[in-house]
Amino acid sequence: MRRCSALLVTPALLLLLPSFGLPQEVTLPLERYDALRLATHPVATPEPKPPAPYALESVELEIRVDGGSARIAQSLSLSLYDPDWQTIPLSAVGSVTAAQLGPLEGSLRTEKDAPGLALVVRGLGRHRLRLESVVPLTEDATATRTTRTLSLVLPAAAAVHGELWVPQDVSAVVFQRGGLARGSSGGRWSFAGAPGAALVVQLLGRTRAVERSRLPLKFEADVTTLATVGRTRTRVKALVTTRVLQGQLERLRLALPQGFELLNVSAGDAGWEVEQGALVVTPAAPVESMVPITVDLSAEPGEEPKTPLLVPRGSARTRFWSGMQVDADGTAEVTESGSARLLEDAEREQLPASMRGPLTLFLLLRDPARPPQWHVTWAEGSKVLGAQVDRLLVDVAFGEAGRAAYQCWAVVRSTGATHLSLGMPDRFVLATAERDGLPVIPGLEAGGLVVPLAGGEETQLVHVSGMLSGVILPAEGTLDVLVPSTSAPIGQAEVRATLPGGRTYALASPERSAQLSPLPPPRHAAGASPRPLALAPFPAPAGHVVLEAAWSALSTKPIPLTIRVKPAAKKERWF
Repeated sequence: MRRCSALLVTPALLLLLPSFGLPQEVTLPLERYDALRLATHPVATPEPKPPAPYALESVELEIRVDGGSARIAQSLSLSLYDPDWQTIPLSAVGSVTAAQLGPLEGSLRTEKDAPGLALVVRGLGRHRLRLESVVPLTEDATATRTTRTLSLVLPAAAAVHGELWVPQDVSAVVFQRGGLARGSSGGRWSFAGAPGAALVVQLLGRTRAVERSRLPLKFEADVTTLATVGRTRTRVKALVTTRVLQGQLERLRLALPQGFELLNVSAGDAGWEVEQGALVVTPAAPVESMVPITVDLSAEPGEEPKTPLLVPRGSARTRFWSGMQVDADGTAEVTESGSARLLEDAEREQLPASMRGPLTLFLLLRDPARPPQWHVTWAEGSKVLGAQVDRLLVDVAFGEAGRAAYQCWAVVRSTGATHLSLGMPDRFVLATAERDGLPVIPGLEAGGLVVPLAGGEETQLVHVSGMLSGVILPAEGTLDVLVPSTSAPIGQAEVRATLPGGRTYALASPERSAQLSPLPPPRHAAGASPRPLALAPFPAPAGHVVLEAAWSALSTKPIPLTIRVKPAAKKERWF
């Protein structure tokens, strides 16, 4: 039986209730009430999705070479973040012989309409898989030593590394592409691979020197010709050097240039004869190394001498050096370069010492079917005697007021020329003219300035400076830097242009961009007291742009250097 008790509240007691801390009525704004309710009943946040359904973290390769094939074992570290089925593409590493997927549910399949394999699996977590396959090696039967090549596509994992085991008959291992060797111990090589790259490893064995002579013939040749043009006859000396790479050379056929008469052939103990316009050199027995062959030719002179070339037939690669020099009081210049270019200093050092000379111009030909075209000018038909300008350097500092400071240097070699003519640009006002540090007074002619030269065959340095007016520097468009013409052929033209800021500048022919080398010091005549010659270019003020260019002129009238000008605020369009 429950007892009920009641509390009797009197009016006096009601008056005392607030002092005992009993609850009172509280009023809140609706927004505050909603905020408190949300704080006491938070909304559940959904679990974030993984950034990728799977990740192929790393691959360890174990490659064992055995004879003409290699057995490959891949150990893959795979993490799955999505519980659904995932299709993971794998590179086809040879023919698969075994696949161990562990607790994963799935299989290994071939990709449709694409090379390689596909791993179709599901199962959350990190897993370790193992794939085994066999890859055939390719062998180069023409190489002078046993050469086998292993080629495979590495998996596109975050990290790829492995070990390569080779048999005892392999003396060297070369990682040509897709991998970097870390170290070796005995027949084991450890390496790091580029994910998804094609790994190419070359396995080199013992040399096959005994079998080298039985391989098909393969040889290279260097042909150097020097033509000396005289008033009554043109003489040519050619030097042919062959290098037998494999096989044996039984006969060497050289196509002779048309219009030339064969005078003499020097080929050691080898015999020679002419058959159908070709020189045939036959050694006493098949050889693996032939001595250099010297050939002397002759032809009638002319103002347009041909470039004589002896072309070896059957050569795998041939390099042609062609030189031209003029006897007595003539000068030669290239009117059409064809496929030729001037030699660099390192290439010039490879020429025979007997063919190198200060007045000899040598060219390197890329295509014998497109030889250079020459023109010879004799003294009685020209305004100057023989001379040559090795370098013509033009230095121009442009301003905003339509004027430019203009100077040029000419490195001249003379065989008797008394002066050098310079065809300066229009509206050029001369300030100074010097030769080897001494002031000179140039003459005037219709073509421009005439600077007197000193006697002797030593190099002379001619310097001319002045002011150029009427120069329009566009805000956008093209600007031509004019190069003076000369009375002697120019080997190399060089330009240094200093341009004001506020615009962007670029060479119209980017291949001419070059860093100019210093000028040679001037010579001083005995007993002369020359003042210092200005060899330094114009200084570039702050904010200015300097462009430098150089190219083979091979002419007396170099073409201008074109510069493209754009406003600084205008950006290139990418589409």
